[in-house]
Amino acid sequence: MRIEQLLEKNQQLQVAILKALILSEGVLATNQLAKNIGLSKISLEQYLQDVTDLGATTGFNLTRNGAMVYLTMNNTTTLEEITALLVKDSLKFQLLAYMLEQREFTIPQISQEFATSESSIFRKFRELNEVLAEFQLRIKNGRLQGEESQIRYFYFQLYLYFPISMRPHYLIESDQNQLFLRALERTLKLTLSPQAKSEVACWLGITLKRMSAKKKQQTKVKENYHLFKNDALFEQIEPLIHLYNSRSSFERNQYEPVLFYSFLVSFQILDEETFYHYELQRSKKLPPALLDMYIREMILIHYRPRRLSIQQEKAVGYQLSQINNRLYFFQGYLPRYEPERLLRLQKEKLGVERSQILAVLQKNVLSFLPAKKAEDTLVTEALLTIYASILAMIDFYIAKEVVVGIDFEDLPAYRISYYYDLFSELRPIAGIRVEHASYKTDYDLIISSRQVSGYTTKMQYCLSEFASSYDLMQLKKLIEQLKKEKN
Repeated sequence: MRIEQLLEKNQQLQVAILKALILSEGVLATNQLAKNIGLSKISLEQYLQDVTDLGATTGFNLTRNGAMVYLTMNNTTTLEEITALLVKDSLKFQLLAYMLEQREFTIPQISQEFATSESSIFRKFRELNEVLAEFQLRIKNGRLQGEESQIRYFYFQLYLYFPISMRPHYLIESDQNQLFLRALERTLKLTLSPQAKSEVACWLGITLKRMSAKKKQQTKVKENYHLFKNDALFEQIEPLIHLYNSRSSFERNQYEPVLFYSFLVSFQILDEETFYHYELQRSKKLPPALLDMYIREMILIHYRPRRLSIQQEKAVGYQLSQINNRLYFFQGYLPRYEPERLLRLQKEKLGVERSQILAVLQKNVLSFLPAKKAEDTLVTEALLTIYASILAMIDFYIAKEVVVGIDFEDLPAYRISYYYDLFSELRPIAGIRVEHASYKTDYDLIISSRQVSGYTTKMQYCLSEFASSYDLMQLKKLIEQLKKEKN
Protein backbone atom coordinates (compact mmCIF):
# COMPACT_ATOMS: atom_id res chain seq x y z
CA MET A 1 0.00 0.00 0.00
CA ARG A 2 1.05 3.57 -0.64
CA ILE A 3 -0.37 6.34 1.52
CA GLU A 4 -1.01 8.37 -1.66
CA GLN A 5 -3.70 5.83 -2.60
CA LEU A 6 -5.95 7.54 -0.05
CA LEU A 7 -5.71 10.81 -2.02
CA GLU A 8 -7.71 11.95 -5.02
CA LYS A 9 -5.95 11.72 -8.38
CA ASN A 10 -5.15 15.44 -8.56
CA GLN A 11 -3.57 15.38 -5.09
CA GLN A 12 -1.53 12.30 -5.98
CA LEU A 13 -0.09 14.25 -8.90
CA GLN A 14 0.72 17.22 -6.66
CA VAL A 15 2.70 14.92 -4.35
CA ALA A 16 4.40 13.33 -7.38
CA ILE A 17 5.50 16.79 -8.62
CA LEU A 18 7.00 17.66 -5.23
CA LYS A 19 8.79 14.30 -5.02
CA ALA A 20 10.23 14.68 -8.54
CA LEU A 21 11.61 18.13 -7.65
CA ILE A 22 13.05 16.98 -4.31
CA LEU A 23 14.84 14.06 -5.99
CA SER A 24 16.24 16.45 -8.61
CA GLU A 25 17.87 18.83 -6.12
CA GLY A 26 14.88 21.18 -6.21
CA VAL A 27 15.02 22.19 -9.87
CA LEU A 28 13.69 20.71 -13.14
CA ALA A 29 12.81 21.92 -16.62
CA THR A 30 9.04 21.87 -17.22
CA ASN A 31 9.32 19.43 -20.14
CA GLN A 32 11.38 17.00 -18.03
CA LEU A 33 9.01 17.37 -15.08
CA ALA A 34 6.02 16.67 -17.34
CA LYS A 35 7.78 13.57 -18.67
CA ASN A 36 8.65 12.33 -15.16
CA ILE A 37 5.06 12.71 -13.96
CA GLY A 38 3.41 11.48 -17.16
CA LEU A 39 1.51 14.68 -17.97
CA SER A 40 1.23 16.94 -20.99
CA LYS A 41 2.85 20.36 -20.60
CA ILE A 42 -0.60 22.00 -20.70
CA SER A 43 -1.90 19.79 -17.86
CA LEU A 44 1.30 20.33 -15.89
CA GLU A 45 0.76 24.10 -15.87
CA GLN A 46 -2.53 23.72 -13.99
CA TYR A 47 -1.03 21.32 -11.47
CA LEU A 48 1.95 23.62 -10.88
CA GLN A 49 -0.47 26.36 -9.89
CA ASP A 50 -2.21 23.96 -7.48
CA VAL A 51 1.16 23.00 -5.96
CA THR A 52 2.09 26.69 -5.62
CA ASP A 53 -1.16 27.34 -3.73
CA LEU A 54 -0.52 24.29 -1.52
CA GLY A 55 2.92 25.63 -0.60
CA ALA A 56 1.46 28.81 0.84
CA THR A 57 -0.08 26.79 3.71
CA THR A 58 2.37 23.91 4.13
CA GLY A 59 5.86 25.44 4.27
CA PHE A 60 7.40 25.41 0.79
CA ASN A 61 7.75 27.77 -2.14
CA LEU A 62 7.44 26.91 -5.84
CA THR A 63 8.84 29.45 -8.31
CA ARG A 64 9.29 29.66 -12.08
CA ASN A 65 12.07 31.15 -14.16
CA GLY A 66 11.46 30.65 -17.84
CA ALA A 67 11.27 26.91 -18.52
CA MET A 68 12.69 26.00 -15.10
CA VAL A 69 10.73 25.12 -11.93
CA TYR A 70 12.38 25.67 -8.52
CA LEU A 71 11.36 24.26 -5.14
CA THR A 72 12.43 25.75 -1.80
CA MET A 73 11.29 24.06 1.42
CA ASN A 74 11.44 25.31 4.99
CA ASN A 75 14.08 23.57 7.11
CA THR A 76 11.49 21.64 9.12
CA THR A 77 9.04 20.85 6.30
CA THR A 78 9.02 17.32 4.87
CA LEU A 79 7.23 15.71 1.95
CA GLU A 80 5.87 13.15 4.41
CA GLU A 81 4.25 15.90 6.49
CA ILE A 82 2.73 17.58 3.42
CA THR A 83 1.34 14.23 2.27
CA ALA A 84 -0.04 13.51 5.75
CA LEU A 85 -1.87 16.85 5.79
CA LEU A 86 -3.49 16.05 2.44
CA VAL A 87 -4.38 12.50 3.53
CA LYS A 88 -5.95 13.69 6.77
CA ASP A 89 -8.44 15.80 4.81
CA SER A 90 -9.22 13.08 2.26
CA LEU A 91 -12.60 11.33 2.31
CA LYS A 92 -11.05 7.85 2.13
CA PHE A 93 -8.99 8.44 5.25
CA GLN A 94 -11.92 9.99 7.09
CA LEU A 95 -14.04 6.94 6.26
CA LEU A 96 -11.32 4.66 7.68
CA ALA A 97 -11.06 6.80 10.83
CA TYR A 98 -14.85 6.70 11.20
CA MET A 99 -14.86 2.89 10.97
CA LEU A 100 -12.28 2.64 13.75
CA GLU A 101 -14.33 4.84 16.06
CA GLN A 102 -17.82 3.51 15.21
CA ARG A 103 -17.03 -0.14 14.29
CA GLU A 104 -20.47 -0.61 12.63
CA PHE A 105 -22.51 1.67 10.37
CA THR A 106 -25.16 1.87 7.66
CA ILE A 107 -24.71 3.53 4.28
CA PRO A 108 -27.44 6.16 4.93
CA GLN A 109 -25.82 6.91 8.31
CA ILE A 110 -22.35 7.40 6.86
CA SER A 111 -23.72 9.31 3.87
CA GLN A 112 -25.38 11.77 6.23
CA GLU A 113 -22.28 12.00 8.44
CA PHE A 114 -20.08 13.10 5.53
CA ALA A 115 -22.77 14.96 3.57
CA THR A 116 -21.97 12.80 0.54
CA SER A 117 -24.23 10.84 -1.79
CA GLU A 118 -24.60 7.10 -1.22
CA SER A 119 -23.21 6.40 -4.70
CA SER A 120 -20.04 8.33 -3.79
CA ILE A 121 -19.70 6.36 -0.55
CA PHE A 122 -20.06 3.06 -2.43
CA ARG A 123 -17.41 4.19 -4.92
CA LYS A 124 -14.98 5.13 -2.12
CA PHE A 125 -15.57 1.80 -0.38
CA ARG A 126 -14.81 -0.01 -3.63
CA GLU A 127 -11.54 1.94 -3.98
CA LEU A 128 -10.66 1.32 -0.33
CA ASN A 129 -11.28 -2.41 -0.69
CA GLU A 130 -8.65 -2.50 -3.44
CA VAL A 131 -6.17 -1.01 -0.95
CA LEU A 132 -7.30 -3.12 2.02
CA ALA A 133 -6.97 -6.38 0.08
CA GLU A 134 -3.21 -6.23 0.67
CA PHE A 135 -3.95 -6.49 4.42
CA GLN A 136 -6.53 -9.28 3.92
CA LEU A 137 -9.31 -6.87 4.92
CA ARG A 138 -12.50 -5.60 3.29
CA ILE A 139 -15.45 -3.33 4.00
CA LYS A 140 -18.66 -5.32 3.85
CA ASN A 141 -22.07 -5.38 5.57
CA GLY A 142 -21.48 -2.15 7.45
CA ARG A 143 -18.14 -2.97 9.05
CA LEU A 144 -14.47 -3.66 8.42
CA GLN A 145 -13.98 -7.42 8.12
CA GLY A 146 -10.86 -9.53 8.57
CA GLU A 147 -8.63 -11.05 11.23
CA GLU A 148 -8.63 -8.88 14.34
CA SER A 149 -4.83 -8.83 14.41
CA GLN A 150 -4.81 -7.54 10.82
CA ILE A 151 -7.33 -4.78 11.54
CA ARG A 152 -5.26 -3.47 14.45
CA TYR A 153 -2.03 -3.82 12.49
CA PHE A 154 -3.51 -1.90 9.55
CA TYR A 155 -4.65 1.01 11.71
CA PHE A 156 -1.33 1.04 13.56
CA GLN A 157 0.54 1.27 10.25
CA LEU A 158 -1.85 3.96 9.03
CA TYR A 159 -1.59 6.23 12.07
CA LEU A 160 2.14 5.65 12.47
CA TYR A 161 2.56 7.52 9.18
CA PHE A 162 1.29 10.70 10.85
CA PRO A 163 3.42 12.84 13.18
CA ILE A 164 2.24 12.57 16.80
CA SER A 165 0.79 16.10 16.61
CA MET A 166 -1.59 14.94 13.85
CA ARG A 167 -2.88 11.80 15.58
CA PRO A 168 -6.23 11.78 17.43
CA HIS A 169 -6.03 12.29 21.20
CA TYR A 170 -6.84 8.65 22.00
CA LEU A 171 -3.72 7.46 20.12
CA ILE A 172 -1.16 9.51 22.04
CA GLU A 173 0.25 9.26 25.56
CA SER A 174 -2.25 10.08 28.31
CA ASP A 175 -2.57 9.70 32.07
CA GLN A 176 -4.40 6.41 31.52
CA ASN A 177 -1.80 4.75 29.30
CA GLN A 178 1.09 6.29 31.27
CA LEU A 179 0.09 3.97 34.12
CA PHE A 180 0.29 1.02 31.74
CA LEU A 181 3.64 2.16 30.31
CA ARG A 182 5.17 2.38 33.79
CA ALA A 183 3.74 -1.03 34.70
CA LEU A 184 5.16 -2.51 31.49
CA GLU A 185 8.60 -1.07 32.27
CA ARG A 186 8.49 -2.54 35.80
CA THR A 187 7.30 -5.92 34.55
CA LEU A 188 9.98 -6.23 31.87
CA LYS A 189 12.68 -4.35 33.85
CA LEU A 190 13.45 -1.90 31.06
CA THR A 191 13.14 1.77 30.13
CA LEU A 192 11.08 2.41 27.03
CA SER A 193 12.39 4.97 24.56
CA PRO A 194 10.15 7.98 23.72
CA GLN A 195 9.50 6.43 20.29
CA ALA A 196 8.53 3.09 21.85
CA LYS A 197 6.17 4.84 24.29
CA SER A 198 4.40 6.71 21.50
CA GLU A 199 3.97 3.47 19.52
CA VAL A 200 2.62 1.56 22.54
CA ALA A 201 0.18 4.42 23.21
CA CYS A 202 -0.96 4.25 19.58
CA TRP A 203 -1.49 0.47 19.75
CA LEU A 204 -3.37 0.73 23.06
CA GLY A 205 -5.68 3.41 21.65
CA ILE A 206 -6.54 1.23 18.66
CA THR A 207 -7.04 -1.74 21.00
CA LEU A 208 -9.56 0.14 23.16
CA LYS A 209 -11.53 1.17 20.08
CA ARG A 210 -11.58 -2.38 18.73
CA MET A 211 -12.41 -4.18 21.99
CA SER A 212 -16.08 -3.26 21.69
CA ALA A 213 -16.34 -4.55 18.11
CA LYS A 214 -18.78 -7.43 17.63
CA LYS A 215 -18.25 -10.54 15.50
CA LYS A 216 -14.47 -10.35 15.72
CA GLN A 217 -12.61 -12.84 13.53
CA GLN A 218 -9.85 -14.39 15.67
CA THR A 219 -8.93 -17.66 13.95
CA LYS A 220 -5.24 -16.84 13.62
CA VAL A 221 -5.17 -15.15 17.02
CA LYS A 222 -6.45 -18.34 18.68
CA GLU A 223 -3.84 -20.44 16.89
CA ASN A 224 -1.09 -18.10 18.06
CA TYR A 225 -2.44 -18.12 21.61
CA HIS A 226 -2.05 -21.88 21.89
CA LEU A 227 1.37 -21.74 20.25
CA PHE A 228 2.84 -18.90 22.37
CA LYS A 229 1.00 -19.21 25.70
CA ASN A 230 4.02 -20.88 27.35
CA ASP A 231 6.52 -18.38 25.96
CA ALA A 232 8.53 -16.62 28.70
CA LEU A 233 7.73 -13.09 27.50
CA PHE A 234 4.07 -13.91 26.93
CA GLU A 235 3.75 -15.25 30.48
CA GLN A 236 5.20 -11.98 31.80
CA ILE A 237 2.80 -9.68 29.97
CA GLU A 238 -0.41 -11.77 30.08
CA PRO A 239 -1.52 -10.76 33.62
CA LEU A 240 -0.60 -7.13 32.91
CA ILE A 241 -2.80 -7.00 29.79
CA HIS A 242 -5.74 -8.61 31.59
CA LEU A 243 -5.36 -6.17 34.50
CA TYR A 244 -5.24 -3.16 32.16
CA ASN A 245 -8.28 -4.32 30.19
CA SER A 246 -10.26 -5.16 33.35
CA ARG A 247 -10.56 -1.42 34.01
CA SER A 248 -12.69 -1.07 30.90
CA SER A 249 -16.35 -2.09 30.66
CA PHE A 250 -15.69 -4.65 27.93
CA GLU A 251 -16.04 -8.39 28.34
CA ARG A 252 -12.77 -10.17 29.15
CA ASN A 253 -11.06 -11.59 26.06
CA GLN A 254 -8.44 -14.24 26.80
CA TYR A 255 -6.75 -13.57 23.44
CA GLU A 256 -5.92 -9.90 24.05
CA PRO A 257 -2.45 -10.71 25.48
CA VAL A 258 -1.35 -12.50 22.30
CA LEU A 259 -2.42 -9.51 20.21
CA PHE A 260 -0.24 -7.25 22.34
CA TYR A 261 2.59 -9.80 22.34
CA SER A 262 2.66 -9.92 18.52
CA PHE A 263 2.96 -6.13 18.47
CA LEU A 264 5.59 -6.05 21.22
CA VAL A 265 8.06 -8.34 19.44
CA SER A 266 7.61 -6.90 15.94
CA PHE A 267 8.20 -3.14 16.19
CA GLN A 268 11.42 -2.56 18.17
CA ILE A 269 9.51 -1.78 21.36
CA LEU A 270 11.90 -3.85 23.46
CA ASP A 271 15.46 -2.55 23.44
CA GLU A 272 18.27 -4.65 22.01
CA GLU A 273 19.59 -5.95 25.36
CA THR A 274 16.13 -6.87 26.70
CA PHE A 275 15.26 -8.69 23.50
CA TYR A 276 18.57 -10.57 23.59
CA HIS A 277 17.85 -11.91 27.09
CA TYR A 278 14.34 -12.86 26.01
CA GLU A 279 15.76 -14.64 22.96
CA LEU A 280 17.93 -16.81 25.22
CA GLN A 281 14.77 -18.04 26.99
CA ARG A 282 12.56 -18.30 23.91
CA SER A 283 11.72 -21.80 22.70
CA LYS A 284 13.74 -22.55 19.58
CA LYS A 285 10.79 -24.55 18.24
CA LEU A 286 8.60 -21.48 17.73
CA PRO A 287 8.31 -20.60 14.01
CA PRO A 288 9.82 -17.08 14.27
CA ALA A 289 12.73 -18.44 16.35
CA LEU A 290 13.46 -21.14 13.76
CA LEU A 291 13.40 -18.56 10.98
CA ASP A 292 15.72 -16.25 12.94
CA MET A 293 18.30 -18.98 13.50
CA TYR A 294 18.19 -20.21 9.92
CA ILE A 295 18.54 -16.79 8.26
CA ARG A 296 21.18 -15.61 10.74
CA GLU A 297 23.31 -18.69 10.08
CA MET A 298 22.94 -18.25 6.31
CA ILE A 299 24.16 -14.66 6.55
CA LEU A 300 27.05 -15.41 8.91
CA ILE A 301 28.21 -18.36 6.77
CA HIS A 302 28.36 -16.04 3.76
CA TYR A 303 30.75 -13.71 5.61
CA ARG A 304 33.09 -16.41 6.90
CA PRO A 305 35.95 -16.53 7.81
CA ARG A 306 35.31 -13.03 9.15
CA ARG A 307 33.46 -13.05 12.43
CA LEU A 308 31.33 -10.53 14.27
CA SER A 309 31.78 -9.63 17.92
CA ILE A 310 29.12 -10.75 20.41
CA GLN A 311 27.71 -7.22 20.53
CA GLN A 312 27.54 -7.03 16.74
CA GLU A 313 25.81 -10.41 16.53
CA LYS A 314 23.26 -9.13 19.05
CA ALA A 315 22.54 -6.11 16.85
CA VAL A 316 22.16 -8.25 13.72
CA GLY A 317 19.96 -10.79 15.53
CA TYR A 318 17.76 -8.02 16.92
CA GLN A 319 17.08 -6.48 13.51
CA LEU A 320 16.40 -9.89 11.94
CA SER A 321 13.98 -10.85 14.71
CA GLN A 322 11.88 -7.71 14.34
CA ILE A 323 11.19 -8.19 10.64
CA ASN A 324 10.85 -11.99 10.94
CA ASN A 325 8.30 -11.68 13.77
CA ARG A 326 6.39 -9.15 11.73
CA LEU A 327 6.40 -11.51 8.74
CA TYR A 328 4.98 -14.28 10.90
CA PHE A 329 2.25 -12.32 12.70
CA PHE A 330 1.09 -9.81 10.09
CA GLN A 331 0.50 -9.17 6.41
CA GLY A 332 0.69 -5.98 4.33
CA TYR A 333 3.06 -3.03 4.31
CA LEU A 334 2.66 0.75 4.41
CA PRO A 335 6.14 2.24 3.87
CA ARG A 336 7.18 5.78 4.77
CA TYR A 337 9.48 5.96 1.76
CA GLU A 338 9.37 4.40 -1.69
CA PRO A 339 10.67 0.80 -1.23
CA GLU A 340 11.83 0.41 -4.84
CA ARG A 341 14.07 3.46 -4.60
CA LEU A 342 15.40 2.45 -1.17
CA LEU A 343 16.26 -1.04 -2.41
CA ARG A 344 17.93 0.30 -5.55
CA LEU A 345 20.14 2.63 -3.48
CA GLN A 346 20.98 -0.16 -1.03
CA LYS A 347 21.92 -2.56 -3.83
CA GLU A 348 24.22 0.06 -5.33
CA LYS A 349 26.07 0.27 -2.01
CA LEU A 350 26.12 -3.48 -1.44
CA GLY A 351 27.45 -4.36 -4.89
CA VAL A 352 26.45 -7.25 -7.17
CA GLU A 353 27.65 -10.14 -4.99
CA ARG A 354 25.94 -9.00 -1.78
CA SER A 355 22.76 -8.03 -3.66
CA GLN A 356 22.43 -11.55 -5.05
CA ILE A 357 22.24 -12.89 -1.48
CA LEU A 358 18.97 -10.99 -0.96
CA ALA A 359 17.10 -13.12 -3.49
CA VAL A 360 18.47 -16.30 -1.87
CA LEU A 361 17.42 -15.12 1.60
CA GLN A 362 13.96 -14.19 0.34
CA LYS A 363 13.51 -17.62 -1.25
CA ASN A 364 14.54 -19.36 1.97
CA VAL A 365 12.22 -17.19 4.07
CA LEU A 366 9.31 -18.22 1.84
CA SER A 367 10.10 -21.89 2.48
CA PHE A 368 9.27 -21.23 6.17
CA LEU A 369 6.00 -19.41 5.47
CA PRO A 370 2.62 -20.40 4.00
CA ALA A 371 2.51 -20.29 0.19
CA LYS A 372 0.07 -17.35 0.17
CA LYS A 373 2.74 -15.15 1.80
CA ALA A 374 4.66 -15.10 -1.50
CA GLU A 375 2.58 -12.10 -2.63
CA ASP A 376 2.68 -10.33 0.73
CA THR A 377 4.35 -6.92 0.42
CA LEU A 378 6.07 -7.57 3.75
CA VAL A 379 8.01 -10.25 1.82
CA THR A 380 8.34 -8.54 -1.57
CA GLU A 381 9.18 -5.04 -0.24
CA ALA A 382 9.83 -4.70 3.51
CA LEU A 383 11.89 -7.87 3.88
CA LEU A 384 14.27 -7.01 1.04
CA THR A 385 14.93 -3.43 2.17
CA ILE A 386 15.46 -4.47 5.80
CA TYR A 387 17.64 -7.48 4.93
CA ALA A 388 19.67 -5.19 2.64
CA SER A 389 20.12 -2.80 5.58
CA ILE A 390 21.29 -5.69 7.77
CA LEU A 391 23.86 -6.75 5.16
CA ALA A 392 25.06 -3.13 4.92
CA MET A 393 25.34 -3.06 8.72
CA ILE A 394 27.50 -6.21 8.69
CA ASP A 395 29.65 -4.76 5.88
CA PHE A 396 30.23 -1.72 8.06
CA TYR A 397 31.15 -3.89 11.06
CA ILE A 398 33.69 -6.02 9.22
CA ALA A 399 35.04 -3.45 6.76
CA LYS A 400 38.79 -2.99 6.81
CA GLU A 401 39.67 0.68 6.87
CA VAL A 402 41.32 2.27 3.83
CA VAL A 403 44.16 4.43 5.17
CA VAL A 404 44.95 7.58 3.18
CA GLY A 405 47.98 9.78 3.78
CA ILE A 406 48.35 13.33 2.43
CA ASP A 407 51.83 14.75 1.77
CA PHE A 408 51.90 18.42 0.73
CA GLU A 409 55.25 19.20 2.36
CA ASP A 410 56.73 20.51 -0.91
CA LEU A 411 54.04 23.22 -1.19
CA PRO A 412 54.32 26.75 0.27
CA ALA A 413 52.34 27.95 3.30
CA TYR A 414 48.98 27.51 1.58
CA ARG A 415 49.52 23.73 1.87
CA ILE A 416 47.91 23.93 5.32
CA SER A 417 44.56 25.27 4.10
CA TYR A 418 44.74 22.99 1.04
CA TYR A 419 45.25 19.94 3.28
CA TYR A 420 42.16 20.80 5.34
CA ASP A 421 40.10 21.47 2.20
CA LEU A 422 40.98 18.04 0.80
CA PHE A 423 40.58 16.43 4.22
CA SER A 424 37.04 17.84 4.57
CA GLU A 425 36.12 16.49 1.11
CA LEU A 426 37.40 12.96 1.80
CA ARG A 427 36.54 12.55 5.49
CA PRO A 428 32.76 11.95 4.96
CA ILE A 429 33.53 8.84 2.86
CA ALA A 430 32.63 5.80 4.99
CA GLY A 431 35.34 3.26 5.77
CA ILE A 432 38.45 5.44 5.35
CA ARG A 433 40.95 7.21 7.59
CA VAL A 434 42.65 10.36 6.30
CA GLU A 435 45.71 11.91 7.94
CA HIS A 436 48.99 13.74 7.41
CA ALA A 437 51.34 11.19 5.83
CA SER A 438 53.90 9.62 8.17
CA TYR A 439 56.80 7.37 7.19
CA LYS A 440 56.01 5.13 10.18
CA THR A 441 52.52 4.19 8.92
CA ASP A 442 51.46 1.75 6.19
CA TYR A 443 49.06 3.36 3.71
CA ASP A 444 46.69 2.17 1.04
CA LEU A 445 46.93 5.50 -0.76
CA ILE A 446 49.32 8.45 -0.65
CA ILE A 447 48.13 11.76 -2.12
CA SER A 448 50.78 14.31 -3.05
CA SER A 449 51.47 17.15 -5.47
CA ARG A 450 54.54 15.34 -6.91
CA GLN A 451 55.89 11.81 -6.78
CA VAL A 452 57.33 11.06 -3.35
CA SER A 453 59.31 8.10 -2.02
CA GLY A 454 59.93 6.52 1.35
CA TYR A 455 56.31 5.61 2.16
CA THR A 456 54.93 2.09 2.49
CA THR A 457 51.86 2.32 0.26
CA LYS A 458 49.87 0.31 -2.28
CA MET A 459 49.14 3.30 -4.48
CA GLN A 460 50.18 6.89 -5.00
CA TYR A 461 48.17 9.67 -6.62
CA CYS A 462 49.73 12.97 -7.75
CA LEU A 463 47.33 15.88 -8.07
CA SER A 464 47.18 17.09 -11.66
CA GLU A 465 46.25 20.66 -10.70
CA PHE A 466 45.64 22.71 -7.59
CA ALA A 467 42.12 22.13 -6.17
CA SER A 468 40.67 20.55 -9.33
CA SER A 469 37.29 18.80 -9.50
CA TYR A 470 38.88 16.19 -11.77
CA ASP A 471 41.34 15.11 -9.08
CA LEU A 472 38.63 14.91 -6.45
CA MET A 473 36.50 12.70 -8.70
CA GLN A 474 39.46 10.42 -9.48
CA LEU A 475 40.42 10.14 -5.82
CA LYS A 476 36.92 9.08 -4.84
CA LYS A 477 36.96 6.40 -7.55
CA LEU A 478 40.36 5.13 -6.37
CA ILE A 479 39.19 4.99 -2.76
CA GLU A 480 36.09 2.98 -3.71
CA GLN A 481 38.31 0.63 -5.72
CA LEU A 482 40.65 0.17 -2.75
CA LYS A 483 37.71 -0.48 -0.42
CA LYS A 484 36.46 -3.26 -2.69
CA GLU A 485 39.91 -4.81 -3.01
CA LYS A 486 40.48 -4.69 0.73
CA ASN A 487 37.09 -6.12 1.67
